[in-house]
Amino acid sequence: MYRGICPSRRGLAMIYAVIAMVALCAFVSLAVDFGRVEVAKTELMRAADASARAAAAEMKKGSDLTTIQNAAVAIAAANKCDSTSIALDSTNDLQFGTWDSSTGSFTALANTSYTSANAIQITARRTSARGNPIPLAYGRILGLANCDVKASAIAYVPDPPPGITGLTNFAAYSNLFVASYNPNVWPVPTMLYHNNNATLGGNGSIDLGTSGNLYGDQWAGRSAVDLNHGIVHGTKHVMPISIATPTTPTMTSVINPGGVSTTPIVSGLVLWPGGTYYFSSLTLAADAIIQFTDTATIYMNGNVTMNDRSKILTGAWKPSTLTWYQADSTTITVGNDCILAGQFVGSRANLVANDRLYFCGSMVFKNVTLHDAAQLYWDETLSDSSRISTSVESVH
Repeated sequence: MYRGICPSRRGLAMIYAVIAMVALCAFVSLAVDFGRVEVAKTELMRAADASARAAAAEMKKGSDLTTIQNAAVAIAAANKCDSTSIALDSTNDLQFGTWDSSTGSFTALANTSYTSANAIQITARRTSARGNPIPLAYGRILGLANCDVKASAIAYVPDPPPGITGLTNFAAYSNLFVASYNPNVWPVPTMLYHNNNATLGGNGSIDLGTSGNLYGDQWAGRSAVDLNHGIVHGTKHVMPISIATPTTPTMTSVINPGGVSTTPIVSGLVLWPGGTYYFSSLTLAADAIIQFTDTATIYMNGNVTMNDRSKILTGAWKPSTLTWYQADSTTITVGNDCILAGQFVGSRANLVANDRLYFCGSMVFKNVTLHDAAQLYWDETLSDSSRISTSVESVH
């Protein structure tokens, strides 16, 4: 009987074992090295974020280029990636620019133009080009000795609207006086007792009028037109972006505290308690006074008329205790010798005042029109000096 000759199968098991071992090593590499790289990315991201915030904080203070760069480098070095301190190259890893929150876009600027920047991008790197890639423990088996990793973050300083803002138009006729004050020092500021830290601006026409005086800084949005009337005793800033338009909140009807009407016509002196109010119109007769005795929020869903010598006042003369939201396409019309105090937000509404308006607090309107001898005092305690936002994060 014929017996076929069977090829020897000896050694096949060894080949399979080698193949299996290579595959196993690949999986081990994937598990161990991938985890190591992902941790490195997280550490770099954390460092870039902290570094960008530190740099933006210095930008907000108006620090010089070296101080900003040193802050970013120092905070990055205080963080570690793969057990090694993170080193930034102040020339290549720091990018100044402008951040447009309306489009979510970052536009780079040269370092020499850092004073025009409102944002900074920090990129933290562990790469072969820097001589510090992330080493791979098992990847060498597959010919991968290391991995390049980088992470970037953009921190920006969201400029609040200036304390006195006419977004589309700010116009004064004559003898305007704008200054700042601290109500904890001078509850009632005057031309003699005030500070010189006011901020006034807009995105359209800015006209301080004949003999107008601004004791502080003027902030002109990207498309603003400065008519160069009056005197700015601080600095004129031309912003790389437009001043942001605050969102008008929903005007939801509520039951007013103390049974106050939603369409009040006020004469004489009235004391209204704190709380949330809703109005569809408001009229103050000549010499009428509304004073809120505690913290109040007003939703004004209609026009306001203040006749001569009328006043809207806050408790203890603290503008921070009254927040006034003015509905879109409405107007606050103010007569002669009137007083207003509070935080007024009407980014699509108008303020029109006759002679000798006396105002304390902050205002954001679409259009501001002031006749003669208005006095506007920005309450410095209403500023938000802490806002720093991290807007973009990416890892590679």
